[in-house]
Amino acid sequence: MAIPITVKFLLTRESYAELCKALGKRSTGLSSRGWGILLWILLTFPTRAILEKAFSLKWPMELQLLVAAAVSGAVTFWIRRNALQRQRAGFVEDDEIEYRFSEAGIDKRTRRAESKLEWGIYARFWETDEVIFLCYPNQTVDPVPKKAFASADDLAAFKELLSRKVKSGATDPHPVWGRTRKWFVYALLFVIALMIVLVRQFAARPPGK
Repeated sequence: MAIPITVKFLLTRESYAELCKALGKRSTGLSSRGWGILLWILLTFPTRAILEKAFSLKWPMELQLLVAAAVSGAVTFWIRRNALQRQRAGFVEDDEIEYRFSEAGIDKRTRRAESKLEWGIYARFWETDEVIFLCYPNQTVDPVPKKAFASADDLAAFKELLSRKVKSGATDPHPVWGRTRKWFVYALLFVIALMIVLVRQFAARPPGK
């Protein structure tokens, strides 16, 4: 297939949401639902301890855990809903996007603007089963859906061109570092603090309790 390669697709609210899910899972290794479940589990045990101390509960452990799971589940649902709302707020309107990839660079056209980009503007690229993400150094991305290519030959030619022009994120030994680094540090600190609380709580519990 001859170069340049032209790709055109319509970015809708639904496709934008799917792209965000794919990028999040590729970046962190977990889907947003997976992170929600993990957060729910991590919140349940300290929530039970807080409720027990605050209200001097004498309920059986099973009932305490059930109540704590309900409370932490509500908190997790609220956090996840707010995150999804912020994600939706980043989408303005449906937009038709067209790329023209060549040896010299990329021509990008939307309904509102046109730009000419050099290959060097991208730090790396990531690939999933359905999307190729062209990543800027600031960790924002240009998504290119594979189904937008006119043929399998076009897609193969684009991958060959891309492999020569941009570093593959697949060779990065730390794919989660960068955009999500601070969130993993926060999560690690949270888990460590949680473990300290749980160890101190059970160490202070009288024998047989």
